Amino acid sequence: MTGRQLAEALHVVPSTVSQWERGHRTPHVKDVDRIEAVLGTNGYLKRILVKWARREISPQWLEWIGIEEEADTLLSFEHSVVPGLLQTEDYARGVLGHDRYSPIELDERVRSRLERQQVLDQDDPPMAVFIVGEAALHHQVGSGDTMHDQLMRLVELADRPEVIVQVVPQGSGYHAGLTGAFTIARLNGREVALQDGIWRGQILEDEPVVSALAKVWQHILAKALSAEASKELIEKVAKSWKA
Repeated sequence: MTGRQLAEALHVVPSTVSQWERGHRTPHVKDVDRIEAVLGTNGYLKRILVKWARREISPQWLEWIGIEEEADTLLSFEHSVVPGLLQTEDYARGVLGHDRYSPIELDERVRSRLERQQVLDQDDPPMAVFIVGEAALHHQVGSGDTMHDQLMRLVELADRPEVIVQVVPQGSGYHAGLTGAFTIARLNGREVALQDGIWRGQILEDEPVVSALAKVWQHILAKALSAEASKELIEKVAKSWKA
């Protein structure tokens, strides 16, 4: 099969396949799944991807993407930045652009982040609850227009029945979540968590640890505004970025 034939089968432009072949772009996990289906390689390419991309992409991160895709519930907390699953392209580029030491080019990282967001657009999306610290609404990433568009994107997504966005207002006092962002995924009757770090996330599967983190999430939720009040606050701050 030629690269062009493979591109046609995958419904992508031939240059994308060419860049994968030359190592100029890293295929997304979903891309590899589709390639496996076309070529009948039965998981072989995915195993090679994890091994080959080890220096660029944490195998744990590849594992987490798969967990997100299978989850029926996602509970997320971010204290100072808009969660990745909710970011606009310009906002994501501004956030990721601060990491100048990544071996992966910026365009590729932005593309990968935006592709992750498809988990919220699938036919049976997970119930996703995002708690965001109000600081994330005020920390400028990019231009004022970028911030305005990002916050209005939050409002748009919060109108979906399977997405809830709640804001912890400034002045709420200290809570355990201020020590770090995390996400809890519920799937197949179990809970798995991702705790974010400066360099990479850590997947937590130990039941007592994840259970304790779930209690922290509940405490943070108790400090958050209602979904409706959060929406009003987000819209108010969005307007200020246009002033």
